[in-house]
Amino acid sequence: MKKTFYFLLIFIFTNSVFSQEFNGVYSTDFTNFLSKENPSKNFSNPDKSIISIDIYDYPKPSGSITLTVRQNGESANIKFVLTGEKEVGYIDGTTYITYKAYIYLLNQKSQTKCTVAVDSKLTTFVILYENGSTQTWDLKKI
Repeated sequence: MKKTFYFLLIFIFTNSVFSQEFNGVYSTDFTNFLSKENPSKNFSNPDKSIISIDIYDYPKPSGSITLTVRQNGESANIKFVLTGEKEVGYIDGTTYITYKAYIYLLNQKSQTKCTVAVDSKLTTFVILYENGSTQTWDLKKI
């Protein structure tokens, strides 16, 4: 009985620690947008946004990622609240941890879902929109 209890404690602790490895506040210097529907909307721009990651994997994936966009002295928050669906994938030798999420604008839940992803090296944050468009930001821990 004691062995089972200790095993459960170790399992819970290691699961919590792993999911919290990338939690924190990051700054970004660059964003890149690729439109699947209209390539004329593609852009790559310098960006001074702040990205706050607060995700927990136990007992099921939960939490949010908040993007604070700063332009011309103004700022706006876009929040991505996780739905509980998580996947791990590999692209070009890099591991990405992806979560399904709802987009919140002005603290109001939209019906729009997306997939948010963070690479295992903590260098990139990606949003995959429902229409196939993607937007990426570089990450620098603050």
